[in-house]
Amino acid sequence: MRGLAEWMALEHLEFEIKINGQRYHSNQCESLNKENKIIYIYEGIFTLTYQYDDVLTCSLKNISNHGFDISYFELFSLDYEDNMDTSEWWIYKNGLLKNDWASVYPIKNIRSYANELQTSVTETGENEVISDELMITSPMVTLIYDGNDSYLIGQKRPDSGFINHIFSLDERLKKYSVVGDLRYLEADDVYDESFILLKGDTNQVLKDYGRLTKVDQKLSVDLPKTGWCSWYYFYENISEDHVLRQLEVIDKYQLNLDMILIDMGWEERLGTWQSNHKFSHGMKWLADKIRSKGIRPGLWLSPFWVEARSYVHLNHPEWLLKDQEGNLIVFHCHIDGFIIDTTHPKALDWMKKELVRVRYDWGYEILKLDFLRIVSLYDYAVFYREVSAFEALNDAMKAIREAVGDDTVIIACGGHYAATYDVADINRTSGDIGASWESLKRTFKRNLLRLWMNGTWWLNDPDSIVIRDKTEGISGRTAGAKDHPIGNFNARQVDTIINLYRILDGFTTLGDDLSKLSDIKLRKLNQMLNHKKTYSSFKIIDLYDNHFPSLFLMEYEKHFELLAVNWHDYDIEVKNSFGKNYELTDLINQTVETETNEIAISLLAYESKVYKYPKCY
Repeated sequence: MRGLAEWMALEHLEFEIKINGQRYHSNQCESLNKENKIIYIYEGIFTLTYQYDDVLTCSLKNISNHGFDISYFELFSLDYEDNMDTSEWWIYKNGLLKNDWASVYPIKNIRSYANELQTSVTETGENEVISDELMITSPMVTLIYDGNDSYLIGQKRPDSGFINHIFSLDERLKKYSVVGDLRYLEADDVYDESFILLKGDTNQVLKDYGRLTKVDQKLSVDLPKTGWCSWYYFYENISEDHVLRQLEVIDKYQLNLDMILIDMGWEERLGTWQSNHKFSHGMKWLADKIRSKGIRPGLWLSPFWVEARSYVHLNHPEWLLKDQEGNLIVFHCHIDGFIIDTTHPKALDWMKKELVRVRYDWGYEILKLDFLRIVSLYDYAVFYREVSAFEALNDAMKAIREAVGDDTVIIACGGHYAATYDVADINRTSGDIGASWESLKRTFKRNLLRLWMNGTWWLNDPDSIVIRDKTEGISGRTAGAKDHPIGNFNARQVDTIINLYRILDGFTTLGDDLSKLSDIKLRKLNQMLNHKKTYSSFKIIDLYDNHFPSLFLMEYEKHFELLAVNWHDYDIEVKNSFGKNYELTDLINQTVETETNEIAISLLAYESKVYKYPKCY
């Protein structure tokens, strides 16, 4: 039986491309085979070269005497073969942005995940069917686990364009294809895309991929590691008084917070970036007040999303993105709005000036830029300048970075990871957290499966810690949307939430009204904030055993820590095997038997336990 590595050999790669409406396939072209290289030639139109070196490179060259549009490009594909058993394979899905689901999927049970794979949540919160076919789509990077080893395939330069790894399934793998970005290619121009190929342990190859694609210059900036965010309690009700109340609690408990982030709700309108009546002293005054406490001020903006009757909509509708009939594209969310055409030079200049004013006149050194994805959501959008959707977003992000300077911290939220890869200092790695256990579970899994990005591409923002109960919460409102959960976490859940956020090792923010939290909760939070430790390695032990993993191993300089979590509302026993030379000792001085190298951990509903054991030399 042929193995996975042999199946992915160079001579098995096929391609399909659509140029100026005409489709071309690898079997229609002449080919030249050389050592570690295959060249496909379609006379007078293009050549396509595959080459294995340290990476797999795919190069499309326009050899015609005029430019052409690429409306579909399957860089390479591999068909399933009858003599290959894929039933035990698992596939890793990363997701294009924070809201996308991240997971690993077993091929043999793939139909049980059909709803998860074939539906998506819209911007307004409804489920919609996105595909009638059963497939897994993983942007930028994916891996296949065959029961022994993981084979990772990922873009060498994630900022080179949108790339999707697509697996067509039907209780077996039918086809694997890599589809590239759409673009216009001038005569003699080359479209290059290179892929890193890694083999080994799942946790390790993901970590190695992050390391090999690391963006060094951004992580040298003095980045905040902790903070408070207004959104997950106050939503659009946030006011100047609410912020001042948080500062009082932070001062009283000496909470180790680097930043106060004022989220959506401060602005007059989206696209009219002036403070509203709830901020009577103005935004500069509030930034100065925050900074006087030794805390860095941060502010939320949606630079590309503007609402009706805003400054941009009323005065410059020509700056807004339109469809092929010239109609304004409406972005439907809890506030319906319009989209800045980032390729319009005057629109881009205005946007940069607004951000510079917020950064330097008002003094907000941390900018959370949200809803970035909307620039590249619509395949029928007609940009002022002829660019791809990727370029429209990526070019705008680079322009923003140039305008606000390298000393400004940019938190990207809701932007495509590839298009924000070389700009964002901090990036959201999950959807919005809600004050419910189910929301925590789904949010946390996405954060776990994207933990390899942390400290390599940016600091991961896993979203805020929310631990309030009914006595400490209100029903915050989002404009035009239903009430949010009040929150009803019990003491055991609170301890588990804090333990979970300890292992994420990125950017940690608190999301409750601090003035309403109990004394004991505030002290627990401060203990966590004051004892954040960076581990040298992190491993999900039971990634292929549980849809929501429950065992996590962290390696520190002199010891290991094991976190065991019960996600369920009933008691469980977690079992797993570890190395021969380790003695696991609970931090609360309970001993776990290791005579058979297997641990059995009893956990109550929602409980978590942390075990610490020394390295053996």
